[in-house]
Amino acid sequence: MIHEQDLDFALRLLVAVVLGGLIGLERERSHKPAGLRTLMLVSMGAALFAMLGEGIVVRDARGVAQGINSDPTRVVAGIIGGGGFLGAGAIFQAKGSVKGLTTAAGIWITAAIGVAAGLGFFIVAATATALTLITLAVLAPLEDRVNGKQARRATAGGGAGAAAPPGPADDEAEGGAGTHRTRVASSAWSGRGTGV
Repeated sequence: MIHEQDLDFALRLLVAVVLGGLIGLERERSHKPAGLRTLMLVSMGAALFAMLGEGIVVRDARGVAQGINSDPTRVVAGIIGGGGFLGAGAIFQAKGSVKGLTTAAGIWITAAIGVAAGLGFFIVAATATALTLITLAVLAPLEDRVNGKQARRATAGGGAGAAAPPGPADDEAEGGAGTHRTRVASSAWSGRGTGV
């Protein structure tokens, strides 16, 4: 026999999967590494852990599981840490720039949305999903436009902090360890030789 609580938990999981899937679809559309299946699983897993933490407390209040010291906020803290760990795996550094921060933040917020759905806060979860989608899909072209203007300004030599083109202006010093090149205008550093 199916109990009302079981149907409630199934609904919570379903909402978590759907909301995580909406964010995952946007990431798939943008060809990002953490996409549909990943974010559906993150959201559903977070919801499941949140429900299990809540279930322990409910059972304690009824006296069924006497002697268990439970705190659902510790479960949520574990989910936050786990989402952060997954997100950290998506961040990498290449050629002086950091990549994957938005993907990491997407994993993290999807876990939070899963927790909200798992605890039955459907309006909060749906609102957070809508705001996440607006941030990812609607604001991305604006961000690209701003970054494009900054890149054009830097290559044209305008403004403070603009990168200087490589050439004879670079300071070079010969030393026992080899040749070192420092580009002061752009704060970029490159070294040639042994031990550098």
